[in-house]
Formats: sequence, structure tokens, C-alpha cells
Amino acid sequence: RLEAAIPKIEEVKDVCEAPSVSFGVSYGGEPIFTKSIGFCDVKNGQLANEHTSYHIGSCAKIFTSATIGILVDEGKVSWQDPVKKHLEDFDPVEDREIGKKATIRDVCRHSTGLANPNAVFMAPHGAPGIKSEEYMKMINALPTANEHGQRFNSWWFYSNAAYGLLGLIVKATAKVDFATFLRTRICNPLGLKDTLLTEHDVTNNSNLAHPYVKRDGEWHKIDNDLTSEEHSHTLPFLGIRSSVSDMLLFGGAVMHRYAKEQESQSENETPQSGVSWSDRLWGLGQALGLIPGSKENPLRQISYIWKSHWTRPCDDGFDNKTAYMLGWLRTTMPTAALPLLSYNSYPTKTEYIIGRESQPRVLYGHSGCTNGSVATMYVIPQSGFTMVALSNAADAGDASNSTVQILLQAIYDLGPKVDLVLSLKDSREMKLKQHEDMISDWKRHRDVEKYNCQAEELIGTYHGLGASIIDIKESNESDSGLAVVFGHQTASTCQLDRFNRDSLSFLPMDHKEILERAMIDWDHWTVGVFRFVREDETQPNSRIVGLRWKWDQYEVSTLWCPSDNNANGTTCRIETDNVAYCSYRKPYHVETEGFKKNPKLHGQGKDEKVYKPRARASQANSRKPFKRQHSTDDEDDDAASPKDPKKPIFMVLKATGEDANAAFGHCVERSGAAYTHTPAMMVMRTHPIRDAWIVDSSAAQHVCNDASKFVQMGMYHGPALRSVDATTSPSG
Repeated sequence: RLEAAIPKIEEVKDVCEAPSVSFGVSYGGEPIFTKSIGFCDVKNGQLANEHTSYHIGSCAKIFTSATIGILVDEGKVSWQDPVKKHLEDFDPVEDREIGKKATIRDVCRHSTGLANPNAVFMAPHGAPGIKSEEYMKMINALPTANEHGQRFNSWWFYSNAAYGLLGLIVKATAKVDFATFLRTRICNPLGLKDTLLTEHDVTNNSNLAHPYVKRDGEWHKIDNDLTSEEHSHTLPFLGIRSSVSDMLLFGGAVMHRYAKEQESQSENETPQSGVSWSDRLWGLGQALGLIPGSKENPLRQISYIWKSHWTRPCDDGFDNKTAYMLGWLRTTMPTAALPLLSYNSYPTKTEYIIGRESQPRVLYGHSGCTNGSVATMYVIPQSGFTMVALSNAADAGDASNSTVQILLQAIYDLGPKVDLVLSLKDSREMKLKQHEDMISDWKRHRDVEKYNCQAEELIGTYHGLGASIIDIKESNESDSGLAVVFGHQTASTCQLDRFNRDSLSFLPMDHKEILERAMIDWDHWTVGVFRFVREDETQPNSRIVGLRWKWDQYEVSTLWCPSDNNANGTTCRIETDNVAYCSYRKPYHVETEGFKKNPKLHGQGKDEKVYKPRARASQANSRKPFKRQHSTDDEDDDAASPKDPKKPIFMVLKATGEDANAAFGHCVERSGAAYTHTPAMMVMRTHPIRDAWIVDSSAAQHVCNDASKFVQMGMYHGPALRSVDATTSPSG
């Protein structure tokens, strides 16, 4: 049946316009079927095989959680350890509770609430958007809330950025970098020779699957250099490369260790399988015995890693429990959840769900997608099978995920038979329609006739999100005379074209060009637009004080400030569109009655339990909504209660009513507030700290400028302020 499935997989490769697809199946850790179709290196005509190393994207997370499992077993960390215990600098400013309470388990299961700024740390053309040594600064500056309030342990929110913390924890506790630990403690003992972790590994490997996009009938190579020391912060969640051979062996090793842990359970606990694990996984033990120096399976804590940690309900009519564990997704066939985390969409029709009339089977796995590459891996502990598929294209469809579903259908002879090529074609059409809709939105918001900027007033270096640098430079290749460079990386250069009054755009119109530029996460029109902010937006010629970038459709825009930004002591700006609670009382108040809700926001209080409706399979059309749905933590030991929305963390006060209205009253009035007396304004963490200004009656200074220029306030009645620099902010 597996051999008979190959023609369908060839069709999948063609539909996805992929140079190659490599796939395989193992039983008990021993490969029983492997196959590769197409080229890993188009230019040199090199065919792919089971040892070809592909980018595996988010499948890296299953390796990362395994490294933490080893450290837990050795007593160096605990799943319940606060992150801050091992990383003292961890302190997200928009929700101090995260810094105090977020645990290693919270990071592994995506419940920290930290945003997912892929477009920020992965710049165009494969360039690093930030430096690895400044990664923590960005983490601490990330948004942490949505329209319903703080997300920490209240919302499941997929965050690649947060997962990078695990690499830092490994380094802090094991005293070696993440790549070295993964290589010496997992890859070498298991004989994973094709798993690449450093630039040296890549340079010295002649069997690489280069990522491509097919444009105008020709293959174009995509720059994707995530496997390098410059991108060391991305290695734990996106940067690993591996092969079908290695991932089959790793899947078998995971099941082997899980079996041992299940067998060692106390007599009053029932193992999840009625079949002898030692009989089922004889292949892995045999394979390990052939590896020099390997005495035992190095993996640990798999039972805990595979314990259900956050439910991911899938409204498909089968109600088979789907949940995100620690770096793994668990689901039960039949289910619409198989494409989740992949570059394919939900099945648009119930008849596209495989195994609808077959017996239920529990699967553990993950999918990964990065610029020009996709990967999918599933293991089925009930029967000891592992299946893997890898491909070097990510073009409006996921060849790896569709291939694995074809393999599942063949292995178990599932019924009724599903035409997974037809399902893939529907998914591809949905992806292309999403792009068309994005461009339509972009065009609807574009009005170049209103453009009112001079190139020279925009040129400069802008700083935001703690560690991100955006350079606006002169260019003779755009209608604005400007170009953008991210992170001082020349390779990331994009031309800036006029968009609207104070806005410029660098979003390519062509879907293929977006992929070729390694901009796969530029999937909302705002991600490709900068809006420059004037000191007084009622005056079209007032000076530029920053640029706003909405780098993700699910986050509010973030302010990047010029390097030479100096407050002039007479005017300042405070934006309150995203402020949840404000007080206009004198002096500092924390009483409930001292706060009023911003009428422009809805569902602000987490004491008002707000649930986001689950998307139906027929309605869901992308991977991102799944990554941001409200759901439940089904761990009994997690009793995080809603946080009090009435406690502010930032204040602006001691400005006279006259001064306040003259300086920024027109801005505040838009949000339903007017200054008629001496105000004390308090804002919730839903408002990004670096978007606000500290104010007194004579001067203003941006929070993120250096401490030496910070304005001291003589009539301050609140808690003591922290020292203020680029990474810290007032805590009271």
C-alpha cells in the first residue's frame, strides 16, 4: 500500500510546486519504507534522499523539549521552575506577572502570552532582524495582551519568540550552548548524523535541501540562513535541519523511552497500551546497540512531555481530544486537526478527514514551516509507527503534511478513502485567496495623493521592541526616494513606496515575490506598511517623532523611535486608543472607583470571562487563528486566576489641566476623555510602555531614552520608580 501511494505523493509535489519531497515510515525505530522524489539542489541537479538535510521549522520544538526533559531528569531544572530562576533578566514590562510566575512548562506549552514577532526577528531575504545577544531585550519588550486583557495562562498563544528562552535556559544550566548540548546529549547518542545545528554543520554538508520558489517557470533559491550562530536564538524553535532518516530514528527513540516510563509506572496506574512495548520497539533497541558508545536511550521525561497541557478543541463533529503538550501536538483520528501547525488549511469539507469509519488512533507530532521549507512528523504509540515527510518549498500548500496523511491512510488502510490531492488543491486555493484579499485590503487603504512627507525628514535610525533597529535610507529605486534596512543587515534592504499621508510600504504585490524574499510571515497588509508619527498630527509639517509598525495582525502597532529623539520640553503626545482603564483624579489612586473604562475598548476585564468562539472546520482558513484561540488548561495543578485589571503599571501625572490640554488634549479627546483638572493618568499593560510619554508641567521625555535624560517628577505620589533605560520602565 505504501508503494501504491507514491503516485499520489508525486501529485502532491506538483500541486505544491516543490522541487522535492522526502518521506518515510519506521516501525519500532527501524525504517521500513523511505523514498525521495525530486531535487534537493536544482542548480546542480542533485537528487534528494533519506539523508538529505531539510529545514524542519517548528518541528525543532520536539527536540528542544527533549533537551529540557534531560535537564529535569538530572535535577538541574524543574518543569515548574519560574523562567526567572534561571534567566534573571527575564522581565516582560507589559505584564510583570509573567516575569514573576511564568514557568518552563508555560513556555513549552505556549501559555506565557508573549507575542510572536516573526517578521521582526526574521528580516527579509533571510537576514537576522535582531542580534542574538539582544534577544532578551526584545522578549522583555513584547506585547502580552489582546482585546480581552492579559494573555498569560488565560489564552493559548503560539509564540516562537518565547520558545527561544528554552535555549537560554539550557545554556544557563548545562553551561554549554544549546547546539552543543543537543548534539552531545541527543544527536550523537542516537546517531543523528544528518541533523545540523550550526553554520559549520551546514558548510560541511554536501546533501542539503535548498529552499525554492517556482516563479515564471524557473526555480528561485530562497535565502534561509537560520542554522547559524547569528540566528542562535532561533535554533530552539526554527533553526534546526534534519533528514527523514534522523527524524524516523528520533521518533522511535521517543516512543521507546515513553514505553520504558509507562512500564515503570506503579501497579495502580494503567499503561496506555495493552501490547508489550519491548516487543513492539525491538527495532530501536537493535539500532541503538549498533551505535558505538551508546549504552541507553538518552531521552527522559517523555511521559510528562506527552501529558496533556492545554486543550485545542477542534469543532469537526468527532470531538476527539486535541491538545498541545510540551513541544508536541496530540490528537486522535479521525480529526480535522491533522493540518494544524502546518502550512495547509483546515479541511474545508468533512469528507476530507481521513479515517472517518476506522478505529480511533492517538497521534503525537508536529508540523513546521519556514521560508521555503515544510516538515511534518507523527508517531503512533499504539502501533509503534513513525512517519516523516520533508519538502523544500512552502508555496500556498504543505507537501509534507499532505504526504504524511497519505502515508497514514495507506498504513492503516483507513476508510473511506479520501482524495488528499483534491483536499490539498482546495487548501492551496484558500491560501492564494488569502493573499488576494490581503492585497485588496492594501489597495483599499492606499492613497498616494495624500502623501505628505519629505524624504529627508524620514531618514534615520529607529529603535523599537527593545532590540529592533530599522534604518530608513536614501534610495533612487523607489518613488519615495527611500529604502528600509532591518537590523543593519544590508541583505534585508527593501524599497519603500508611497502609501498614504505619512505612510510608506514595502509589501510585494506578487505572492511568489513575497516567498522569494523570505517574507512568508508577511501575511497581513499592515505588516508591509510603516506609518510615521508626527509630534502634532493636526499639523502636517510638525516634526517626525517615530514610526509605527503593525508587524502582526493580532497585535497593536509598535512605536519605533529615532535615535536622536529629544523632547522639546513644551509639547508631548500620549496615545490612549489602547488604554483599558484611565483615572483623572488627583493624586495617585488605586481604588476601584478611581478608574473608568475606555469606551473604545470592549471586553477589557479578565474578571469578565470572555471566550473566543471556536472556528468551525469549514470556516477556519489559516494556521494563525488556531494559534491564538482561547482554550482551557486541563492541568489540575494550574490554578492561575484572572489578574486584576484595576492595577496600573504606568502613570503620567502632575501636569496642569491647561498644560495637558495644550500639549495633547486633542489626542486624548479622541478616546472619550478630556482634561478639565489636574490629571493622574494610569494605563493598563494593554498599552505598550514604549508608546507612552512621562509628563510634567515643564518637560517631557520618552520612557525608553537613557536614564540620564529622564525627567524627575516632583509631585509623584505613587510607588517608587525603577531605574529607566532602554529595557526597563516604571513599575508602579
